[in-house]
This record gives sequence, C-alpha cells and structure tokens, in this order.
Amino acid sequence: MLISLIIPSFNQAGYLPETIRSILSQNDPAIEVLVIDGGSRDGTVDWLKGLRHPSVRWTSEPDNGQADAINKGIALMKGEVWAYINTDDPLMPGCLSRVREVFADERILWAGGIGEIFDDNGVRGEIRFQNAASDKEWLTPWNRHHPYVVPYSGCNFMRREVIRAIGVFDCSYHYSMDIEYYTRAIFEGGFRPILIPERMARWRWHGSSKTMTRGISYAFREDEIRIAERFAGYLSSTEREVLEEELRFERKMLVCRKANSLMAEQQWSMSTSLLVSAVWEHPSLLAFRPWWGSLRRVLNRIDARQT
Repeated sequence: MLISLIIPSFNQAGYLPETIRSILSQNDPAIEVLVIDGGSRDGTVDWLKGLRHPSVRWTSEPDNGQADAINKGIALMKGEVWAYINTDDPLMPGCLSRVREVFADERILWAGGIGEIFDDNGVRGEIRFQNAASDKEWLTPWNRHHPYVVPYSGCNFMRREVIRAIGVFDCSYHYSMDIEYYTRAIFEGGFRPILIPERMARWRWHGSSKTMTRGISYAFREDEIRIAERFAGYLSSTEREVLEEELRFERKMLVCRKANSLMAEQQWSMSTSLLVSAVWEHPSLLAFRPWWGSLRRVLNRIDARQT
C-alpha cells in the first residue's frame, strides 16, 4: 500500500526541512512525498534541489493558494491512502507504521490520530477529535459538545475512494478548505472518521502562521458560516431552524470581528466603513450591543487621533 503525503508550501524554508525529515526518518519503504511549492523565493527551492530522495517529488510554480496546491498534489499522487501536511507540522515517530496497521483493514476509509500542539516553549495540549453528537454539530463549531469533530489535518488519512466520491478541495476557501472538505465527506459522501488514539503529528503554534493572524480574528468564522450555509439542507427541519437562528447571531458577530481586526491593524476608516455599511445588509445590528461597542471604540480612537 502506497501512502501519498502532499505538502503545500510557500516561503516556508524555515520549517519544511524538519517536516520532511520527520517523514523520511520513519524509513517507510512505500511512501511518496509531494511538495507543491507556490514559487518560493526564500531558499525552499534550493533546499529541495539538494534533497535528491527517491520518495520525494516536488514542483515550484505560482498557484492560487493552499487548496489549489493540495489539488495539484492530488492530481499527481499515486497512493491509495493519502493526507496533506502543512510545512510546519511534522509527523511523530511511528505515525506511518500506525497508519498502515489501521488501513490494513480495507473497510477503513478515513482515520485520524491525535495532534500534539506545541510552540517554542514546549507542548501546549492536543487535538483529539470525537464524532459530532448530532448532524447540526458538524456545522456549528461555536456550539457543540466537543471542540473537534474531525481529525486534525496533519494526521488525517483517507483512502482514494473519498476523492472518487466527493472530488477535490474547493479553492474558494483560503482558511477552512480542509474543514469544508471533511464536512463534504460527511454529508455528501456519507463517510465518518475513526480515531487512532495516539499522538501522530505535531501542530506548531506560532505567530507568523495564517491561523494566528486573521484566521483566529475572523477568517475561520467567515468560512465556518459559509460551510454551515452550504450543508444546512442535510439537516432536519427542526435542526435547520435552530441553525438559522445561530447563523443570524454569528453573521452579526462576524461584522464585529472583522471591524475589531481592522482596528488592531490601525485601519480606523476601513473599520468604520465596514460597521456602517453592514447595517444595510443586517439592519438588526442597530439593536446589537457588540456592534455598538465596536462602533464606539473606533469612533473614540478616530476622535483621539484628531485632537
């Protein structure tokens, strides 16, 4: 069984070598590592040219983002079992042998391990998923019994059959392309992940990642709302009613999240414009206390700068 590992990359020379070493050091004889680089200019390509390992193939050319890079890797891969891995998230020793043990059962189509969260100071925790308690909970990360309902992407393995059933990644998502894909696998493909109860990969927590910048501020929630809207039709009428009520609140909170993020970037005029223009789409913002709080903060800041 060939295992394909797709690594989308762009200007990650500081992390990519460690991640590739974490794969190759497992001495698995039947893997392919596909590095899909977006045209890096930070030394990534020079390092890849010097690697010359029979299990590693790579390309480097401009792309349309992470999802596009993953799709390029899917088009090139030959494995029956596959995963995509971020450049800064290394595998843990024994990960691939454990994957082989699990997928030796041909009935297993989707399995994921536990992700270890770490930073420069050490281990910060873990990502251990469990399946959602209801259909609605697959779609509501803001309101469910367990924060993680699908495997962390760094140790999320699927058979090629999933691709045959639901296709490739949606390039219109730039932050939650993996969550959209896994949600599609659940609702359109009827697949469910099983947990491999061991730490198998490491999620690096650092300030320069897109997760830690606009992602946490608002971009993940923006994608999550889109995902919920897209798959709401799979819910019962009762669950759809509850979801729509939650979405009305989350759409208004998203306006405030974006405005607050712009304030953090000192984009005062843009923040004000966003808050005011959003009222045309969401008139109920005028009765929404968080919106008034954001508006007061930005207007006070502008007033302070003018005096």
